[in-house]
Amino acid sequence: MEFDFTVDAGSELEAVLEDSGVDHRREDGKFSFVLTASGCKWQTVCECEGPRALCYFIHPAKVIDEARALRACSEINSSLVRGSFFLTEGHAVYRTGDELTEAVEARERLCRAIEYGSSVMVWFWDKFCP
Repeated sequence: MEFDFTVDAGSELEAVLEDSGVDHRREDGKFSFVLTASGCKWQTVCECEGPRALCYFIHPAKVIDEARALRACSEINSSLVRGSFFLTEGHAVYRTGDELTEAVEARERLCRAIEYGSSVMVWFWDKFCP
C-alpha cells in the first residue's frame, strides 16, 4: 500500500469555499473573497503553497492616525493566541495561517484559521475605525 502525504492547501481551500458557497476568485495559489459578520465586512486573501496557507484579513477603513493604529496593533498582538496585526498600504491587516500536515484534517484546519481570523476582525473592528 502506498500513501501520499502531500496536502495541497489550494485544492483544499477551493473545496471549502465551494462547499460553503463563498464567492471567490482564484489566481494560481492566491484566493480572494469578502467575508461579513456582525455588521462588519472585509476583504480576505489566502495565499496557498503546497501544504501551507496564509490568510490575510484586510480592514476596509483607511488608517488616519498611523501612530494610533500601530499602538493598537501592538496592544492587540500581545493578546492574540495566533497570528498578528500589521499595517500595510494604509490599512490594518490581520494575518494567520496553518500548515496542513494531514489530509484527513486539512479542511477543518483551514476553516479554523478562517473562523479565528474572522473572530479577531470583528472583536477588534472598532480599534481601526476613524
